[in-house]
Amino acid sequence: VFLIVAWMTRGRAEKLQTLISGDNLLASWQLTSEQKKQYVNYLFEQRRGQNIVILLSISIITVIVFVTFILFIDEGKLAMLGVMVGLILFLAFFAFGMPLYYRYQNNRGDGQVLIGAKYAYINGYFHNWDYPLSGLSKIKIIKEPFYGIDLVYYYTDRTLQHKEEILIPANKEVELHSLVNSMREANIK
Repeated sequence: VFLIVAWMTRGRAEKLQTLISGDNLLASWQLTSEQKKQYVNYLFEQRRGQNIVILLSISIITVIVFVTFILFIDEGKLAMLGVMVGLILFLAFFAFGMPLYYRYQNNRGDGQVLIGAKYAYINGYFHNWDYPLSGLSKIKIIKEPFYGIDLVYYYTDRTLQHKEEILIPANKEVELHSLVNSMREANIK
């Protein structure tokens, strides 16, 4: 397992290095402090909203299961109630704490955007879709919640296919039409 993870990490590092060196670079820009703030706040709101929906769903299922056991089993009702409340509080800690952690990490990011044909580096995070059974699903220019690119890629792992959507803020000086066209051409199979 160690060798496989090391091989995968080395491959990702080499791809990131090609962006940094400019070998596979299509466009790059630095986010202003205001753009970075908008980007970080948008990501925070999205993640917090998703986590609240997940927390509510799991909490409802937990309450149904535990209340059923509490009603039909005579002994240990107080213990079951304590476990139920503890589980919900534990999940709530992560549901509300992780978006705060990610916002902290994103605020510490470098604000650098590097775009290649099959990978992108945005504010400290590297995304790539050049593996087998992976690719670019959609790319378009957006005006809301900020000016930039809406990029959707898919990848396949042991739990089947997943889609990842990233909104990339851009400076007004960046020619996004030619960048989007170049990425579409590079990703046509």
